[in-house]
Amino acid sequence: MTSPSLRLSRIAIYTTLLAACALYLVPLLVMLLTSFKTPRTSAPATC
Repeated sequence: MTSPSLRLSRIAIYTTLLAACALYLVPLLVMLLTSFKTPRTSAPATC
């Protein structure tokens, strides 16, 4: 049986690692989503 403090520190470590992974993958996700734009939707807006 693990102690509660060890379990809490493990949860904190995994939470931090998951947050770092999510932060690292956001630019890749943005790049992937913007690559599917059609020429019409990627054209600059005219006022």
